[in-house]
Amino acid sequence: RRLAVVGRLAALPNLGDMGSSRVRPPYAVTPLEGITGLASRGTEVLYCEGSDLEEVSRVSASADACVVVAGLTHRQEGEFMLPLPERIKLGGDREELGLPRRWEEAILAAAGANPRTVVVLMGGSAITMERWIGKVPAVLMAWYPGMEGGWAVAEGLLGAVNPGGKLPFSIPRSEADLPPFGARVKRIRYGYLHGYRWLDSRGLPARFPFGHGLSYTSFVLRGARVLQEKTDGLQPVGVEVELENAGPLPGDEVVQAYVSVLASRVERPPKVLAAFRRISLQPGERINVQLGIDPRRLSYYDPAEGQMVMEKTGYRVMVGTSSEGLMEAGVFTVV
Repeated sequence: RRLAVVGRLAALPNLGDMGSSRVRPPYAVTPLEGITGLASRGTEVLYCEGSDLEEVSRVSASADACVVVAGLTHRQEGEFMLPLPERIKLGGDREELGLPRRWEEAILAAAGANPRTVVVLMGGSAITMERWIGKVPAVLMAWYPGMEGGWAVAEGLLGAVNPGGKLPFSIPRSEADLPPFGARVKRIRYGYLHGYRWLDSRGLPARFPFGHGLSYTSFVLRGARVLQEKTDGLQPVGVEVELENAGPLPGDEVVQAYVSVLASRVERPPKVLAAFRRISLQPGERINVQLGIDPRRLSYYDPAEGQMVMEKTGYRVMVGTSSEGLMEAGVFTVV
């Protein structure tokens, strides 16, 4: 009957960068407008902008559920803008990956007052969540959602659509798990590995791994297997796995195949994404999903030879719905 919406960003058109990529749509629907417009008749939507923590606690406690909209704007990340006369810094690289402290405090206040608190995050890149992620049952990553973003956020929260998005990068547990970063250094050298490949190489689990994304239903994978044991390197290698929608609602899942090189002359990531396929299933429906791995995508560039090289070796295949928690599918060999 009562839904609390907390956070200044809930009522603010937040379209991202204000530099050369700035867009100027004729209007922008905010999350608060979307939630208010799509909430069922008779639902009272309460709003507070989030700076007064006592008000956040009071409003959250008075509601059946709470939505905290928090995150970043062009002032924290984006194309750097020249300082204004007041010397206010706009944009540039973030120097830390966590939320601004005021947003973390608002999340903790809301979650402490109402255990049915959902966090909607806005931002253009990874946001670490360790201070508060254990206090809330759900997080929706909205990115910078665009002029119709308020409707999209509301449809996902209120069940008009079943979310099916997947993370295009890993969100680490700590900034210390990533390569060093200096906002003001003149020169720095980064190696070959980055993202989930960097975390894998160091045995560091992500808070949310590359390819991760949940929905309001659940999926089960069974019986992954490689269909060809050998390839000449020109023909794709087939991989098959059974996918079942074991939950109560129609939904989408993205089946992902990763490959490790068993023996290589050069540095390789522990595994790389080699194929994926998005599948829509009804409740109880199951199908055999087939993926095709192009061995040429597993080549590397040899500067001595001046060309791409495909190694004649074994390649281990694993299947899953993100870069972690994979099941073995088998091995194929390039001959």
